[in-house]
Amino acid sequence: MLGWPELEARVAEVWRSLPSGEQAQAAIVTSNYGEAGAINFFGVDDGLPRARSGHNQYGLWGPGERDSSIVIRVDGDLARYQQICADATVAATFGVPYAMPYERDRPIVLCRGLRGGLRSLWPELVHID
Repeated sequence: MLGWPELEARVAEVWRSLPSGEQAQAAIVTSNYGEAGAINFFGVDDGLPRARSGHNQYGLWGPGERDSSIVIRVDGDLARYQQICADATVAATFGVPYAMPYERDRPIVLCRGLRGGLRSLWPELVHID
């Protein structure tokens, strides 16, 4: 739970930076269930949509109802998203000093124009570990 409020706050900043029409279309996707849980727990007060993750049980729940082409990807690989999005940039970073090393200074990638939508990307995101 270390750094969860800070993670949610950074994701909320990125989400609020989107025009309202894009907010309505955007999906938040995380690299693991802890990140998704943090956003889902703390993001209620910020009006964030439920975060999705392909990690463990979250992966079984799927990408959600909306087949988004706008994705806020927590801990995303910018080079990969530049290949599959019309536009992908690092919109923010997250991490706190005492978090696990794999959760420090991590990118939050904003993808616009995800080719094929989130449903087509979902199988690539699902992982059990």
